[in-house]
Amino acid sequence: MQTSNQTAALDRRSVSIIYGALVVGAVLTLVGFGLVREVVSQEPPDLPLLAVRLVAFAELAAVVVIARIVRMRIQPYDGATDEHAWWRHHGARGIIIWALAEGSTLFGAVLWFISGDRLILAGVAGVSLALLVAFRPARLLQA
Repeated sequence: MQTSNQTAALDRRSVSIIYGALVVGAVLTLVGFGLVREVVSQEPPDLPLLAVRLVAFAELAAVVVIARIVRMRIQPYDGATDEHAWWRHHGARGIIIWALAEGSTLFGAVLWFISGDRLILAGVAGVSLALLVAFRPARLLQA
């Protein structure tokens, strides 16, 4: 069996596909949970709502801080170097930011589904989707 020394290179097209898949997955999950919540009538469990909100917003705060720290480690594209080389160097950091935001969106959707609290949905899922928009591939190239 022969192995290849080639590695998968990240370029703008491939990271855009990854980004799109994460965004579509997050949105479809929210829509899916929303549809199921409308169809299935369930009583919210007896959870301490304040505690659930605190957990949700603590998770969101951690995601925002970590995403900002990772974003600070991404140098803006200056145009002097090859864009493919820039993506190979910084693309993984962008994917980390997007995965954090998507995971936070999913976490917010699950907490909303369980608790029925729309504040959690608006806060966690909304801010997480806003992070996905704020750190889209074109914005990562900029300062």
